[in-house]
Order: sequence, then C-alpha cells, then structure tokens
Amino acid sequence: MEDQTSSEILRREIVTQSEAEAADILKQAQVEVSRILNDAEKEAEKYTADVIRKADSAAEGIQRRILSGVHLEVKKRKLRSRETIIRQLFQQLNQRLETFRHDSAYLNVLEQLVIEGVLAVNDDSLHLECGDVEAKLLSPQMLQSITEKVQKETGRTIAITVSPQTGRDGGVVVAAKNGRTRFDNRFSARIKRNLDVLRLKVVQAVFENEE
Repeated sequence: MEDQTSSEILRREIVTQSEAEAADILKQAQVEVSRILNDAEKEAEKYTADVIRKADSAAEGIQRRILSGVHLEVKKRKLRSRETIIRQLFQQLNQRLETFRHDSAYLNVLEQLVIEGVLAVNDDSLHLECGDVEAKLLSPQMLQSITEKVQKETGRTIAITVSPQTGRDGGVVVAAKNGRTRFDNRFSARIKRNLDVLRLKVVQAVFENEE
C-alpha cells in the first residue's frame, strides 16, 4: 500500500514537473516567435523604405533625364528658328543689294569698290570682271576718274579694261591681266569675308533679349 502511494506521488511530481517544463518551453517559444516576428517586421519596413527610396531616386533621375531632353529639344528648335531667321535676313539683304545696283547712289559705291580692288592688286595693267549693270556704269569717264585718283593716292599709273559678264551679283572683281593676282570685291565675296561679324550683328540686333 505504501509502495503504491509513493509511486503515485512520484508520478504526480513527474507530471507536474513535465507540465511546468512544457509551460516554460512554450513560454520561451512564444517569446522567440514574437522576437522573430518583430525582427521580420522591422526588416520588412527597412526593405520597404529602401525600395521606396530607390524608387524615388530612380524617379528623380528619370525626371532629370526627361527635363534635360526637353531643354535640349527646346534649345535645338530655338537654334533652328534662329538660323531660319538669319537666313531670311541675308536673303533680304541680297535682294536689297540687287535693288541697290539700280540706284543712283550705287555709282559712287562701285567706284570705291574698284579703287579698293586696284589697291589690293599690285599690278598696273588691270581688268575688271563685273555684271552687265556694272559694265554700263563703268564708263570711260569713270575709269579715267579712278585712274587719276589711284595715281594721286599711290603714284601708280594704271590701265583698266572692263570684261562684262552676265550676273546678278553686284560689285566687281579686279584682276591683273597676267592672271597672277585678283581681288574679289563683289557683294557676295564681301559678305562671305565678313560673315561672322555680320551674323554677330544680326544676333545682337534681333535676339538680344532672347533667353
């Protein structure tokens, strides 16, 4: 009887101890699960924040590239528009110069263009290449006036002949008869020589207030 009572007591102690150990293990497991879940939640929040940050950075980069592309395209269009306007202005200039060839004031300008060319070509026997309009203006009287002015200014005695050519370009080409030197003093050549300066003046006058 006593042996049965002792066994029962021992059994109960073992059961009680087992239940306590199980409860302790369960409690520890719950704590560990809670820690794991908490760490996982923090990691998820960190990952989410990192993804959002990277997405924001990528979006900013895309926006910068888009804006840069837009600004570049706007700049290209403005430059194309500017070149179109400049080209139109030079076309108008050429038209006005063509009209000027038939103006009475052109006679004095043509004389100066010839003298400038004569001074540039170091030869005493010269011929002038010019359009039909200029050939009519370069009369013997005008050529005599030019030779006298050149002689007075430089002491050179020159002989000038005229070679009319068909053309719509004003001005004149002064060439040595031996063909070694020539000076192109036509309107088109003068514009070409001073193109950079002329373009700068057009830009300053027309696009000065452009952003």
